Amino acid sequence: MTRTLAILTAALALACCGAARAQLILDENPAEAAGVSLDEKRGDTVPMDLVFTDAVGQTVEWASLFDGERPVILVLGYYDCPLLCPWVFNSLQHAFNELAWRVGKEYRVVSVSIDPTNTFEQAFKQRRQVVTGLRRDATKDGWKFLLSPDDSAARLADAVGFRYAYLEESGEYSHPGVAIVLSPEGAITQYLQVNPLPEKQLRLSLMEAADGKIGSFIDKFIFSCHVYDPDAGSFVLHARTIMNFSAAGTAIALGALVGGLLIGERFKRRRAANASTTSEPFAGVPATAHQ
Repeated sequence: MTRTLAILTAALALACCGAARAQLILDENPAEAAGVSLDEKRGDTVPMDLVFTDAVGQTVEWASLFDGERPVILVLGYYDCPLLCPWVFNSLQHAFNELAWRVGKEYRVVSVSIDPTNTFEQAFKQRRQVVTGLRRDATKDGWKFLLSPDDSAARLADAVGFRYAYLEESGEYSHPGVAIVLSPEGAITQYLQVNPLPEKQLRLSLMEAADGKIGSFIDKFIFSCHVYDPDAGSFVLHARTIMNFSAAGTAIALGALVGGLLIGERFKRRRAANASTTSEPFAGVPATAHQ
């Protein structure tokens, strides 16, 4: 009961203060927050020479996760995290369930543990809990749960600006709660706060990472009408694009109206000419015949 109450309390803290502060109550525990931050590095490319192991002990080369077509969502944390990581996973799971796309088809997800003591069993258990909760089955390699046998996780975290700290007294880690979107080539394109994560922001972030190459025609149209606003921390309607579409729509409507009027007038004149021709006698034929 105590653990359940703690989780509910953390969820409430997340809703009010943001995911990154659920495990970091800055005002009450400044020591825990020391060295913990998120330094956004949009546009940087993560190193491709990293090597990890997955939940079944197989070696995974980081470069193999990028195919040049599908964007990748990176989730950094650890698999026995008591509060923040479960909330991040649950929030992502909820957002993925709202999204019409399938994990592993239009995009991939990769979770990397920052705790070198995490085991294969913990990674496998975490994967099973998260993936089985998806409404649309993920492909076999759609969501990877990786462990770092060396300093690969630390190097990856540093490359994306994910600053965390180990707490010796509790044996836990303080870290931000965020999902990082990477392009199909491994460039950092977006940082997603998951408190919670709106489906629209997730969809637009993935389309941005894929340079608009995924999604339906309607998705691409909606994407073209939005732009990322750093101040708002989300995608917002692009006023100039909306004005251009409105102007184009008005021009098309006026053109259709004028065209319709011209065609109507042409038909009216043709009908009048036909009526005039049929009412007159043929040339050379007398109107009346005499015996």
